[in-house]
Amino acid sequence: MNHDRIDWIDWAKTLCIFFMVCGHSNPFPLFHDFVYLFHMPVFFIITGILYKPKSIKQLINTLIVPTIIWNIINYPWYLTNIIGHKICSYEDFLIKPILGLVIHDFDTGTPICGSFWFVLVIFILRVTHPIINKLKIIQFIFIIFCLFTAYYSNQDPEKGILFLPQRAIIAYPFFLIGIYIKKHMTLLSMTKQWSIGLFLLSFITLFLFSFYLGTFDLYNCNLNYFPAYYFLGITGFIFIYIISYKLSYKFGNPPFIQNISNGTLVILGLHIIILSLLNKLINYINFTGKGELLSIITIFVLYYPTILILKHFPLLIGKLNKHVKN
Repeated sequence: MNHDRIDWIDWAKTLCIFFMVCGHSNPFPLFHDFVYLFHMPVFFIITGILYKPKSIKQLINTLIVPTIIWNIINYPWYLTNIIGHKICSYEDFLIKPILGLVIHDFDTGTPICGSFWFVLVIFILRVTHPIINKLKIIQFIFIIFCLFTAYYSNQDPEKGILFLPQRAIIAYPFFLIGIYIKKHMTLLSMTKQWSIGLFLLSFITLFLFSFYLGTFDLYNCNLNYFPAYYFLGITGFIFIYIISYKLSYKFGNPPFIQNISNGTLVILGLHIIILSLLNKLINYINFTGKGELLSIITIFVLYYPTILILKHFPLLIGKLNKHVKN
């Protein structure tokens, strides 16, 4: 194990980024519903596990600056999707893309690189947590507020200026769970002796729920059977942790996994373009598993660009130097 890294986290991030790409590639419906139960909660829990206090300036450099850069990089692609398809105004060319960073109603604001909503939510979580964490009573009250927000958001998702704060409030309990796990890592160690049983139990629970009751989608605030949202998010984390730990124990932490883990922002920023191009290449060929196959190809296509960016353009992944850790 590389002492600068947590091996299973690299595997977990790689699995979840693959699931994210799959979710945008029109995969087999049951597979889509299965992974959407937990892949975003797992990301937020991992964010909590990796949490270290940073200044606002540091957070802007690591999260906001890359988000803006990736939106600029994707701007030409955005233009190709609107020019010739509708009558465009200066609002379409400039105002809506800028507002789209925070407003996702596709009317007032049109997100250029929509996947970066997740990064902006992390920014909100990291900025607000030190304030909420000052007093336990404030934290307790805020958690209750998060639960009420999640319940009511299920019926009334926000697309306007409150889009990002609403998602951040709903995601905060997962972030907090990650911080708790970081302080009590023995909890993960305790799962090892029951790993097979917990793996089967978590898999069966997730599969049956997705098969019979559907899935969740934090982006659209579809929290289907709301009380189950947090329970299944934690269940999904256990599922991913056991898989990731077993893979890291068996195979270590190969460079491919480390680079995909470190290059999460690269894949967030470019996967939609690659998926779109691949779909155009085989537009008339349809088969079961097409979305999943295109997702695998996308990850491999982006692997070497990811290495290039990690080595020479670390600012694109929120790093000010080339020494990259988890």
